[in-house]
Amino acid sequence: GIEHARMFKAAAYHLRRRSAPTELLWTSRTAHGPQLEAAQTLATLGIDNAIPFPLITDIPEDFHVTGARLSSLTQALAYRGILFETAAPICRSTDISLDIIRHRIRACTERTPSVAAIWMSCRDPVFSRSVADFLWKCIHGAHRCGEYWRKVTHLEHREYCDVCDVPETIEHILLDCKASGQATIWAMTRRIWLRKHHEWTVPTLGDILGCSLLSVKDEDGRPKPGRTRLFKILVSEAAFLIWKTRNKRIFEPTPNGIWSSKVGVANAWMHVLNTRLAIDRTLTHASSKTFALKSDEVLRTWSGI
Repeated sequence: GIEHARMFKAAAYHLRRRSAPTELLWTSRTAHGPQLEAAQTLATLGIDNAIPFPLITDIPEDFHVTGARLSSLTQALAYRGILFETAAPICRSTDISLDIIRHRIRACTERTPSVAAIWMSCRDPVFSRSVADFLWKCIHGAHRCGEYWRKVTHLEHREYCDVCDVPETIEHILLDCKASGQATIWAMTRRIWLRKHHEWTVPTLGDILGCSLLSVKDEDGRPKPGRTRLFKILVSEAAFLIWKTRNKRIFEPTPNGIWSSKVGVANAWMHVLNTRLAIDRTLTHASSKTFALKSDEVLRTWSGI
């Protein structure tokens, strides 16, 4: 269950098979030196390469150590080991979502994220628990829309949007549907972003699902943490509100309900942002402890908005 276990085992094998002593030097990231710079160069080349380098990880049986030391084994580590040995079933919708995210992030950053990095991005502390669950289900294709209803007897008609008469996929709901409120929410999001920043690109499905992996930079190519955090909040919260608006319209229909009007959707979006700002302000208090935010971080995110 240890990440990169095969490479660690191969490295340990090459060290153990040497007859001479081997010394390892631990250095910090800020240290300088020809060897460290060479290692960082090789690491950068490996990250930027779209095709992974072939690595020989075969180990002779005499050096292949299996199992775990009981004195160092914890319940969590044992559980991870069991999960690692159990092959996860392949899900077509999940693979499609992961490919969409990888291609979009590659196009924006020139780096292809690993599958593990994509799943971990759903746990970004910027996201609330509800938003994180929503994005996780989007990637898994676990929401009750589109093809989900094809397998439900007598409800097959729900596979199609009752307004647009096309398959109601998550992409259609978030970006194209005429009745989900997405046009109003994205238009307001654009106006909010342009109050402080100069450019806005209409998000794609890859941008929404992989927003935690994107980094907003200035004209000189330097990362801007405040802009990046605001982008994550706006895109993720907007997508989640669109999904909730769609659900309210379908499952809780009311005559002339607020969810069916542009004004109602706009008010709901402003309420979401005001609530999120209030939470960020509260988290700057020392009493928040583990979840505390620095005042500078909140100011960089919201000032000018």
